[in-house]
Amino acid sequence: MDTRGKTNAEFRAEITETFRRHDANFDELNHNFNRVNDALQGVMAELQAMRIAHSHRSSEREVNPFAGGSTSHDRSSATFNADRNHTTLKLNFSTYSGEGEDPTGWIFKAEQYFEFQNIDAPRQVQLASFHLSSVALQWYR
Repeated sequence: MDTRGKTNAEFRAEITETFRRHDANFDELNHNFNRVNDALQGVMAELQAMRIAHSHRSSEREVNPFAGGSTSHDRSSATFNADRNHTTLKLNFSTYSGEGEDPTGWIFKAEQYFEFQNIDAPRQVQLASFHLSSVALQWYR
């Protein structure tokens, strides 16, 4: 900032304008941060709910009174074999940065991934945290 040839009043006006612009930029950044923070809190709440729901489904399977005996047509062994076959597929787990992205779409894809890969509930949040970047990762820390 060149101050030569400026009066004290002109210099103060220029400084005041610079501070006003910085305050406006800060307010905008703060607003964006709060919006991303709210979205990420929603993401984490949905992931937590998904983990709880998955743990309930797992416990229901373990105590199913209608499960058949261990015959060659046992449904649980067929499910196990199907699970083993699809674990060899390579699936991408997209990252979430929180910058203009749809958090509910990312959560839906994450839920599909967890279910397809048979990821147990306690590991889902940890695995999801590996796929956060940028502002989303900063919020998670």
